[in-house]
Amino acid sequence: MSIPMPNWKRRGERLDVSAFSLKPCDSQVFACLVHTLEQLPVDECGLPLELAVSSLPFSGSAEAYRLEIRKTLVRASAPDVRGLHCALEQLRQLLFCGQLHTGLIEASPAFASRALMLDVSRGKLPSIAYLKTLVDFMSSVCLNVLQLYMEDRHRLAGSPLVGSLYGAYGEEEIRELDQYARERFVELQPNIQTFSHMHGVLRFGAYSDLAENDSLFSFSACCDGVLDFLDREFAQVLPWYSSRTVNINMDEAYDLGSGLSRDLVEKEGKGKVFLSYLVKVADLARKHGAQRIQLWGDIFLKYPDLAVSLPDDVTVIDWNYNPADSYPSILAFKDSALDHWAACGTSSWNSIFPRVYNSLVNIRGYAVDAFDSGATGYMITDWGDYGHYQPYGLSLFAYLYAAECAWNIHRSDNSDEFWLEACSLLFPDPGLSCAFRLLMDSNLAPGMQTGFKTMSIYAFFDDMLKGLSLTGNEKYPKLEAPAFRWLMEKGQQAMHCLESDSRLSSFWPQIAGDVFRREVMLAARMSEYTGRKGLLSWRIISDFNAGSLDSAGLLDHIIGIKRLYRDFTLIRNDFTSLWLERARSDGMESTLFLFDKASVQLSKAAIFLAGQREALLAGKTPCLDDYHGADDYGTLWTADFRNMWDRAYPWQ
Repeated sequence: MSIPMPNWKRRGERLDVSAFSLKPCDSQVFACLVHTLEQLPVDECGLPLELAVSSLPFSGSAEAYRLEIRKTLVRASAPDVRGLHCALEQLRQLLFCGQLHTGLIEASPAFASRALMLDVSRGKLPSIAYLKTLVDFMSSVCLNVLQLYMEDRHRLAGSPLVGSLYGAYGEEEIRELDQYARERFVELQPNIQTFSHMHGVLRFGAYSDLAENDSLFSFSACCDGVLDFLDREFAQVLPWYSSRTVNINMDEAYDLGSGLSRDLVEKEGKGKVFLSYLVKVADLARKHGAQRIQLWGDIFLKYPDLAVSLPDDVTVIDWNYNPADSYPSILAFKDSALDHWAACGTSSWNSIFPRVYNSLVNIRGYAVDAFDSGATGYMITDWGDYGHYQPYGLSLFAYLYAAECAWNIHRSDNSDEFWLEACSLLFPDPGLSCAFRLLMDSNLAPGMQTGFKTMSIYAFFDDMLKGLSLTGNEKYPKLEAPAFRWLMEKGQQAMHCLESDSRLSSFWPQIAGDVFRREVMLAARMSEYTGRKGLLSWRIISDFNAGSLDSAGLLDHIIGIKRLYRDFTLIRNDFTSLWLERARSDGMESTLFLFDKASVQLSKAAIFLAGQREALLAGKTPCLDDYHGADDYGTLWTADFRNMWDRAYPWQ
């Protein structure tokens, strides 16, 4: 068992092998594979292992490989050391699972570039130590490109304000990570937002005049100061990376033409203004060493004629994170000579626990259509909308499935088989795999999922008596009591599974060890808490509606809220502790503010009920309409961007 799953051409008996003895090979080959070989159990009495660099008749990929496994010898052959690396990682996983058989494995990746993009700009800034463990993880499953999505996360000389609020990486850190990744066959590609989502920079007075409009969200496409800023950033940052590919993003520039560029857009049209700005930014990137320019493709869905004007060194990344039967946007590239990638999603953002069933459909189906379209790359994206409160470890399962689909595109729908493979490697502990599956199911309650959002996380932070999760609107359905009961029960069952004494080790103990288990437990506790909170909310609302409240009942409800606050505080403490396991403290205060505001809402509900008790004792009838604690409350995607405090999106 391994990921990507082995493509057996012939399989015989299982071998009882615990180590290999490496036969002499070319010194350059050995030097390139030194970090890979360090992970392989080696013993002079082990099964002989021979490495050979040679062409393969079934594939032209440098990462293709052949494994010939006999009782007396294992021979790994590939046209390049990158292929040998993938072969050795396959061997290592098979050995770990006790599934090394005699036979023949021939494998070749479906996409030349198999990428992971991690959002590091929405609150959580991963430590370099964590990013190194992530590189190790990626290398072991033959993902070969890492991008860190950056809006204001590079520490720039001469621009001390950039990154000063939420932290930034300096030159030494990027160079260190770049070398570490390169030695493990992972290319660290610079990813620099150059158009929209720039509020982290534009909210400073020194840079606010670079904004398109007063919302301070996007750079203006017709401001020379913007190009000067990007010129300085590229000049400093691009040399930190050995990769000559840069992703300049440019997605979701919804406010183009709404401010400084209005006159120009009215004269030339949005498409032409966008293209002109793109060309200028790309020229700046080339000036400082870039040889391949990437950007998101949403603008070309609206203005498809722009694509024919793109230079040959531009790669368009089509993105879609929804579960769908087909993906017409990527198939539109099928007859185009334009180099393109496809980007799927983990579905982990805006949720207590990832929408795993959604991501399985999205990752697999999108990969199939991307391959049919002739895409050269496939990317799994892990976004951190509204503070990146979801733990990193909860995305590992989606990373693995993306690695599988980016390699084995010709397999039939293999999600069930893949689950068994993942259980053997990611969570061999049955209690952990059981908890993970239960939390997958927690998102299936009626009304729980809406697009890229899961209402469970909104309910976690929501007001207890008149919150959006209880009232709903035209966009977000309210969660009824059965949905909250489902969430509570799944959380309780997952917590019970995790109380098992079993502690079988993952294949990736550094990234999927005890911290991963604690992350799953945190999700279980948050789910149980949210369900219990919602049920109490509906009991209180029902008592008000039925006119059945008495003094004792109101006191019981107040005590119930106090118990919720106690548990909420414990969850907040664990949330903070787990954040610091994989990320810096920089930016954590922005996300903890969500907890602070929610705590106040709990107190408002309790205070209101206490007042209703006093009114009841004075002979008045309790009335929920008198509660106004939620009138000015917004959290996550209903927070107010204009207040310059909450990290939300201006078009809402």
